[in-house]
Amino acid sequence: MSTTEARTLKFNPIRGSKLEKTLEVPPEIQILDDGQDVPEHHGCFRILNTESGDDRLVWDRRSLAEINAAKKSFRELIKQGMTPYRVGTGGKATSEVMDEFDPTAEEVIFMETALVMGG
Repeated sequence: MSTTEARTLKFNPIRGSKLEKTLEVPPEIQILDDGQDVPEHHGCFRILNTESGDDRLVWDRRSLAEINAAKKSFRELIKQGMTPYRVGTGGKATSEVMDEFDPTAEEVIFMETALVMGG
């Protein structure tokens, strides 16, 4: 999705459910197209979705306005049920769930919640 298209992303915060949520993407945040590289000095949110793949949102880590917009989006994604994981060195996912937004993070992966049924 490019920045000239709709400024909303649809995602499913619970794996396997029909629940759909929407994130209003602030104008300070860029939505990357498939195959587009993350620009230098930018942080990236990857919003994973088993139905539609993933969307990538980027912000300039040197811009206070973009950092604030990313922080707002971070909080909204958590509020809507997504879980943020810090990406470690070399682009490897970690099991570290982020409790707070870190503007120096190079990449954060937001994953759907998997419900576990017991009986």
